[in-house]
Amino acid sequence: MDFAAVVAALNSPTRRRITQILSTHALTAKEVFTALQQSVDIQLTCRESAYKALEKLVAAELVTKFYDNKGKAIRYQLTHSKILLDLIQSEVNFIT
Repeated sequence: MDFAAVVAALNSPTRRRITQILSTHALTAKEVFTALQQSVDIQLTCRESAYKALEKLVAAELVTKFYDNKGKAIRYQLTHSKILLDLIQSEVNFIT
């Protein structure tokens, strides 16, 4: 995991909220958008904004996306529920 990409991805209230939304199970971009619309602190007006936020989290390897054959949809899933950012060494470590 690239330290700078992780820090940049988490430098957004919307993306941090998405990690919370994905903490229980994998969702589609539309489902994430719907959950974000229900948040009082996040105001998104288009699904594309949620998709872009999800893709930034995927690029930082905080979220994975996969094709769900049963549901015939692309789903997003949190890769790790806890990470440790080492600011001195500029490293990302996983906490189990």
